[in-house]
Parts: sequence; structure tokens; C-alpha cells
Amino acid sequence: MARDPDSRALIEFAELSYKISRPFAAPPGVPSERGEALRRAFAAVHSEPQYLEDAAKLRLEVSPIGGPEVLQEIERIAAAPPAILDHLKKLMIGGKSGG
Repeated sequence: MARDPDSRALIEFAELSYKISRPFAAPPGVPSERGEALRRAFAAVHSEPQYLEDAAKLRLEVSPIGGPEVLQEIERIAAAPPAILDHLKKLMIGGKSGG
């Protein structure tokens, strides 16, 4: 539906909060082995049949993304042209000004 790159960018940024809506993080200083174990466990639970069945019963979408993907999305926001972010901010707060 978006007919130009700026419109597509606005849609992508507006949907970003759904894509990374519930991030999980560990505190600084977690040993790398423990961090990797946590990542593997997080990925494993999202493929468990019982978990997926329970999520389906609750009508919850299960679409996890990993840490690298979350960081990539954050970097996209940080690198976004200010004009796009300003326009999105106006759309999201209904044109109100403020800080």
C-alpha cells in the first residue's frame, strides 16, 4: 500500500514496537556461556509443542526474534533520517507538540 520509500519506512517504524515488543535481556557481566545457554533455552521453548499449543489456545502470536535482530532494529531506528522520525512522531501523538 505504501507507494514510496518514505511511506514504507513510516510503516516499518510504526510496526517495530510489535516486532520487538517484549525483549528479554540479562544484566551486564553475565558470562558468555551463561548468555548462550539462556539464548538456546529461549529459542527452544518457542518450538516446544506444549508451549505453542497453549499460545494458540490463548490466541497469542509466537514469533520470537533473537538478540542480533533486536540490535539490528535498534540500529535502524538510530540511523533513520530525522524527517522520517519527526513525521512518525507527529502521526503517533496526533500532531500534538511537546517533548
